[in-house]
Amino acid sequence: MALTSEKTALVLKKQRHCLPNARIETYEVVIVVNAAWKKSFARVDYNREAIAARGWNPLTRNLLDHPEILATKEAPQESAEEQVEPDSQDSARSIAATLNFGSGLSNTVMVDIMQNIDRENIRAQIRDNQQAGKQA
Repeated sequence: MALTSEKTALVLKKQRHCLPNARIETYEVVIVVNAAWKKSFARVDYNREAIAARGWNPLTRNLLDHPEILATKEAPQESAEEQVEPDSQDSARSIAATLNFGSGLSNTVMVDIMQNIDRENIRAQIRDNQQAGKQA
């Protein structure tokens, strides 16, 4: 509410000064937020009372039990171990193929890690082959 009233006050001030463009520009957002901060977020005692009244404190994850939140819950996915067939004889299968990271930063990081592990395993195999060739 404080943010809305501060935005309204800024637009009215611009209109009173007869500015042709009486809208909030991107660089003025900081001014509006700073003015509204003291009236809303910085009121620690009031905010603690409001949080306690809503049952959010202590933090017990009560929000996750709200019907609207539960309606958006995804079905549990099978873990990577359950997706792999236990009787599979494919020993060349990469570890990266068993992980379930579909997209995003976690996918990128895990692919990089798995590629590095695979690269190190190949290098170790090459070193073993070279040692075996020297001994023959």
